[in-house]
Amino acid sequence: MKLDLDYLAREGGEIFRTYCSTADPIPVMLPRAPQQKFPDIFPEEDRLGASFVGPRAGQTSYEAEVLVYRALESLDENIIVLHSFKYTHNLYRSCDDNHERKRCTRCKTPNDIEGECDFLIVCKNCFVIIEVKYAPPFESEDNGLSGVCDKSFRDSLDQSKRMESLIKAIDEGAHVLRFSAFPTCSLIHCRDRFHVPEAKIQKIIFKEQIEEKENFSEWWKHNVRKNSFINGMPSEEFVRVRDILLAIWALEYRGKKSPEVNKTKCSLEWTITKIDEELSNGQITFLSKGGLNLTAIEAPEGMKKYLKVSYLNEQQNRALKSKEKLLWISGPAGSGKTIVMCGKVIELLETPVEDQKVVIFKFTGKGNNSKSYQTALPALLADQSEMGCKYEVSEFDRKQIAPSKLCHDLARKLENKDGNIVLIVELKGTIRIRWVTALISGLTMQQCHFFFEDVQSVLGYQLTDSSTKFMSALEKLCINNSVWISCDIAQSWDFLRGNDISLLVDLLSGFLRASMLN
Repeated sequence: MKLDLDYLAREGGEIFRTYCSTADPIPVMLPRAPQQKFPDIFPEEDRLGASFVGPRAGQTSYEAEVLVYRALESLDENIIVLHSFKYTHNLYRSCDDNHERKRCTRCKTPNDIEGECDFLIVCKNCFVIIEVKYAPPFESEDNGLSGVCDKSFRDSLDQSKRMESLIKAIDEGAHVLRFSAFPTCSLIHCRDRFHVPEAKIQKIIFKEQIEEKENFSEWWKHNVRKNSFINGMPSEEFVRVRDILLAIWALEYRGKKSPEVNKTKCSLEWTITKIDEELSNGQITFLSKGGLNLTAIEAPEGMKKYLKVSYLNEQQNRALKSKEKLLWISGPAGSGKTIVMCGKVIELLETPVEDQKVVIFKFTGKGNNSKSYQTALPALLADQSEMGCKYEVSEFDRKQIAPSKLCHDLARKLENKDGNIVLIVELKGTIRIRWVTALISGLTMQQCHFFFEDVQSVLGYQLTDSSTKFMSALEKLCINNSVWISCDIAQSWDFLRGNDISLLVDLLSGFLRASMLN
């Protein structure tokens, strides 16, 4: 069945207005985090040899894509970056009015993938296609693998050409730039490995241009921005092509039914949910169904029983085993921060120490992260019912309660209680760092285990002076209490630029060093 391009244009226009329209010079990344394609089950050093095929090659190619994703993310450009763009033959023939079905063998299987590209980038008045390829990082010897570069480059040209044909089918006047990225190939060592004309070498993005933000920005300036301003389509035509491509990227195929545009695919919530699904399928954190993750570490029995988590990776296990009184856990969505935090709560409640008191603050309201706590902890405390344990979830609107009042309410709930107590405090509304600093300052007299989930939403409203006071309050709080903090550093990019994050990390590191010295 031929797809209605007007329908795709309308749906794509709504996607643009809802998720992509911004005046700020920052990229809109779709999806909001790199789309997981292959489980990370092979060690970094295992790169060459006859076994470098199948999932092993797939993982390495995906990791190369992530390097390009991060480079694009660092640009100070108002662009839309679509990661992992695919389209079927049916989509292509729907866009091409001159397509002859009788002579086309592919029309017999119209739902097969016609083409795909790693990155389709929507600029001001042009489209950029970047196909990413992995090639062994030649440093000195040929190793008999020099032909890999040529073959990979030719493959990337074929793939990007098919993607260009889709765009041209929508509008012949569309301006398209095509490039191939080799994030592991050094320009110095690998340039001569490509037996192609110099003009085509200019279409290759090498390791040095991707690894450093300044180098990539300079590459973008000379190869994309300059060309995109010289050649451009009339605005109305460009907008229609842009909106149709956005809708195609968001299409979901459900069996034999016609595909539908899933606009929520552009949201951060969809990205987190997708990563959670992959976690449960053994793709990232757990024991992979396709084979043992070589760095997997068996999780404690409590996490197995109450969180249904069988394995942790090395970083998660190290955080769980930490004895620091102040621990800051940062990482992107789906990296297991909440799993580790909840696992630590379970560990505390299972230790043979009387009257454990735990307070968990959530700054983003009800959501995925709360489910882990609200599923696991009641089950654990039910098993400890003979100990008279207490569990309570409270929700507060920041506008309706002052930090001092919240501290007073918490103190009343914590004092003169026998047995373990677990309080989950859901905080709604825009919460500024000064408000949280006042809250932390009011908790210093308690003897408790404090967990602060998702502080990245708070960091969006920080100033240098406020950050210093915030870290000082945390330092004082951990004198009598243990404090665990999780921060989605990837999400915080929506609020902070790189210099601000570096500043906060420096402040945090300074306070931690001072604490250890004391």
